Amino acid sequence: MADAYDTLTFGNHEQQAVSPAEARDAIVARAGAEFDPEVVKAFTIAFNRMEMELPTFML
Repeated sequence: MADAYDTLTFGNHEQQAVSPAEARDAIVARAGAEFDPEVVKAFTIAFNRMEMELPTFML
C-alpha cells in the first residue's frame, strides 16, 4: 500500500501525480480488493490525524 501511495502522489511515466487526499480516496476505494481493509483503516486513521510524514512540497 505504501508503494501505491507513493506512485499515486509522485506519479510515474503512466500517470500524473494526484493530491494526498485523492491518493487516500483511491486506496480506500481498493480496500478489500487490493488492500487489507484493516491496513487501510490504520492508514486512514494516521492520514486523518496527520501522523504521516509527507514531503514539504506536498503540504
